Amino acid sequence: MRVHIEQRFVDLPAEIQQALSVPDQNPFFNAAFLRALEETACVSPSQGWQPTHLWIESADQAVFYLPLYKKSHSWGEFVFDQSWANAYHRHGLPYYPKWVSAIPFTPSLGPRWWVKPGTDAALAWQCAADYIKAALAGGMASSWHLLFAQGEDLPLQDDEALVRRDTQFHWLNQGYQGFDDFLGQMKSRKRKSMRRERAKVAEQGVSLVRKLGTELSESDWIEFYACYCNTYHERG
Repeated sequence: MRVHIEQRFVDLPAEIQQALSVPDQNPFFNAAFLRALEETACVSPSQGWQPTHLWIESADQAVFYLPLYKKSHSWGEFVFDQSWANAYHRHGLPYYPKWVSAIPFTPSLGPRWWVKPGTDAALAWQCAADYIKAALAGGMASSWHLLFAQGEDLPLQDDEALVRRDTQFHWLNQGYQGFDDFLGQMKSRKRKSMRRERAKVAEQGVSLVRKLGTELSESDWIEFYACYCNTYHERG
């Protein structure tokens, strides 16, 4: 097995791009999404995200892919490790650049690597791990971070890797046919409180409109972008 590094998603083998273009798969670990991030310069060296996509070749075929970015800061990850960076700095050690395998700006659980069916996944991961460890030892980055990965068999859970666990709160529809079904799971006091809150919103003339992406107008996108930017202006 041989490791390759590409600095543009479009330079990855066609087989990888096709595998990440299957309809109805994860919308973020997706060729169109990852490519768009680079084409719009949302992900670029000037933004502190240097694409360093890792893929593995075996028998003249692409068998493994790991999104990899060389980061000069910690923004856009939604994993707040600035305290680690400060600790490195206090001890005279560089924390940046670091390597991150993640979906930029997307704190959503999901797949974070691709293995071609029929490939020995453990062997492919060992090959990738050996490359990453050697690169870190050579000073190419301070550390490697795998963010918001989903799956039971996470790689590198050994003495040289630490597993950091966090909590996310997800709302799941438990077969509710309507809002009253949802309220029916609550105690009377909470039902009344929620109905009062919703009534106040309705009295102010606020309404909810649901649109598909193809239905959005130019003004909708401008408003959405303004709201998105405001989050960063207020919270960093």
